[in-house]
Amino acid sequence: MKISYAWVEKYFEKPIPAPEKIADVITFHAFEIDSVEKKGGDTVLDVKVLPDRTHDCLSHRGVAKEISVICDIPLASDPLKKNPDLSRKATTLTVTVEDPRLCPRYGAAVIRGVSVKPSPTWLKERLEAVGQRSVNNVVDATNFVMFNVGQPLHAFDASKLSEKSGKYAIAVRSAKKGESITTLDNKKYELTESMLLITDGNSGEPIGIAGIKGGKAAEINETSKDIIIESANFNAVSTRKTSHALKLRTDASTRFENDLSPEFVGYGLVGAVELIQRLAGGELEGYIDEYPKPPEGWTVSVSRDEVNALLGTKMTSSDIESILKRFTFTYEIQGETFHVTVPFERLDLRIKEDLIADIGRIYGYDNIPTIAPEPLVQPLEINKTFYYTDKIRTLLAEREFSEVYTSVFTKEGERAVQNKVESDTPYLRTNLTPSLESALEMNFKNKELFGLEEVRIFEIGQTWTKKEEKLMLGLAIKGNKKSQKPADILPELIKELGMDHSDILQNVRMNSSVAEIDLGALVEALPEPTSYQKTEGLTDIRYKTFSRFPFVLRDIALWVPEGVTSEEIAKILTENAGDLLHSHKLFDEFRKEGKISYAFRLVFQSLERTLSDEEVNKIMEKVVKNLEKNEGWKVR
Repeated sequence: MKISYAWVEKYFEKPIPAPEKIADVITFHAFEIDSVEKKGGDTVLDVKVLPDRTHDCLSHRGVAKEISVICDIPLASDPLKKNPDLSRKATTLTVTVEDPRLCPRYGAAVIRGVSVKPSPTWLKERLEAVGQRSVNNVVDATNFVMFNVGQPLHAFDASKLSEKSGKYAIAVRSAKKGESITTLDNKKYELTESMLLITDGNSGEPIGIAGIKGGKAAEINETSKDIIIESANFNAVSTRKTSHALKLRTDASTRFENDLSPEFVGYGLVGAVELIQRLAGGELEGYIDEYPKPPEGWTVSVSRDEVNALLGTKMTSSDIESILKRFTFTYEIQGETFHVTVPFERLDLRIKEDLIADIGRIYGYDNIPTIAPEPLVQPLEINKTFYYTDKIRTLLAEREFSEVYTSVFTKEGERAVQNKVESDTPYLRTNLTPSLESALEMNFKNKELFGLEEVRIFEIGQTWTKKEEKLMLGLAIKGNKKSQKPADILPELIKELGMDHSDILQNVRMNSSVAEIDLGALVEALPEPTSYQKTEGLTDIRYKTFSRFPFVLRDIALWVPEGVTSEEIAKILTENAGDLLHSHKLFDEFRKEGKISYAFRLVFQSLERTLSDEEVNKIMEKVVKNLEKNEGWKVR
């Protein structure tokens, strides 16, 4: 969420810290700040609002409230403080909602005689600061209110709706089979029956995709005079599914799909009406408010001892109360227990642990003392499965195996998954072999890139049949005729683990490249460990970025006089091949008539692009030229 510092500053009478300082305090007490950027005379903070706070902090008011609490600077004005008055009823509009579960509240206002024109400079600057394009004073007013308090709104041109008996009608219903809508950006969307629409209740024509985007049919333009303002609440799951299915994500859908309190509807509606009248004139006819089931209030109770026990602090009741006052929470105290009435916008506060977390972050986690854990009194219990799987990993690594993790989902199996990750893999795997074979083939194709003659991989993972779940070990090898078979390595491995292998190997699943064994049964048969293995100190290993682009192979062989080493040749190769040389390997060497032949395999690869043959050929020409500068050196 992009936040304008100049906009937030308007919420306070007292000075607030500079933008960089604000970024620091928000980072340490609430959310990460992705960037702080100067924009004209303003500074824009990109606030990474956490998922559990999107319902109240995807707005300037929400972030201003956080600054107020963290810095202990009261808000000069809070748009959510005074209850909105929707008592003045519209006489020329009716609203019907087909399913209140999908639209818990629908509010609307009718304003007559507005003058649609460009927005004033201050409004354009506010919206442009947060990346919003100015359209006109009416549309900009609805967007301003959304970015200000977090409630999405939309404006319809009433003259573009049909009338019956002198009344307009809006209906909120599910789309019909085969129905479509053209949105404000002139894109046409085919709809399904699971999608919620805003429609002209008299004609049935769609005028908006609920919670996502308005339709072209009732667009506001410079000729609009009478308008209807929508401020509604839509089901989060329904909005998310529709947005995903249509590949249409908007500022409105982002807010609705993360859940909003329906109480925001009134605040957004009144705020939009007041701003539109200020910018575009017009007379308010009245409001419509379809709100069949307002949510009940919520209270969370927590005691001083519970706060201190969970946080590891020694706060007094006064300390806790002072923090609750900074939040401007309404609360009652009974003894050492606080009964807090949760504000409607804080959907994240539902249990005492939520409230304790809020108290803790404002108190400051850096103020919580560090306490070393008490020494163990009981001897450490050895987890037998962990011990042996760790030891197996070590033994296989010593044999130049690399561990892989493959998907547990497959096209065929005995246990189907209720919530499929991918439609073509609806089952849990019954064994490791197919996925290990696939991983083996993929890695073998890239063996030159790894500088390997053969590929050795293993996996430790769960498998599922109708009857049971098993922990399995799979080994896979692919190389040349001299390569070991995985089945030959298992007896060696089991012997090093400390047992005879004759019985356990009777149930090995194997083919030429893969061997698979019931690791659970093997572990059960092994002796009980008495202590964990001691780990060696870590070596100086650093992560190296890998390339997603294909590599190119080139072989080069040359005759050189006796006495010239392969290292000398390798040095010239690397100096002239440049940064695109990923690796090189000497793969052949023989002597004849006082000369030595060395053959190298060169692997070229870029981190940024796919290399062309022409590009690599030019590099090889340079390499050959510099090799043959040496007397008696001749590339074959």
